[in-house]
Amino acid sequence: MFGFVVDASQAYSRLDRMASVIADGSQFNQSREGLQQAGDTYLQYVRRNFMSNSLGSGGWKDLAMSTKLARYRKFFGSTRKVPRQTIAATPFPILYITGKFYGSFIRGATGSFEQITADGVKEGTNIFHARFHQRGSSRLPQRKTIESPDAATVSTMASQVQGGFMTAIRNA
Repeated sequence: MFGFVVDASQAYSRLDRMASVIADGSQFNQSREGLQQAGDTYLQYVRRNFMSNSLGSGGWKDLAMSTKLARYRKFFGSTRKVPRQTIAATPFPILYITGKFYGSFIRGATGSFEQITADGVKEGTNIFHARFHQRGSSRLPQRKTIESPDAATVSTMASQVQGGFMTAIRNA
């Protein structure tokens, strides 16, 4: 007879350690680092998309002509001698007058939101008008800032979360 024996005691021991780490949360700070890294990666994705959309190369609807006229007056003065076609063709950044909304997608910045829960880390913005742009209305076009990340971002985030949990388990 030919056979072999698999000693699974080390695997069981490691699984027991993993279970105890998850159950008592004693290593949550180390696993939280991976979750926060993943959150930061997602916020970078949001900022990239925000800037792309804001500058007109994304999917956001262009500004209304009345808004473009107001912006032109604010930044360049009178619009009396300027043809409407020129103003219509002028690229004004969307949702980026002060930069506060865009800047709120950086963890710890003014207007940013972070909540640590038993299930993970929630990150986003506390800027009041964000919800109206996210949903849109009859008078306001929808300009989503929070969207599902692309596959590359998801892959990076998964690696970061996994790395945080593995560090927590190794240090348990």
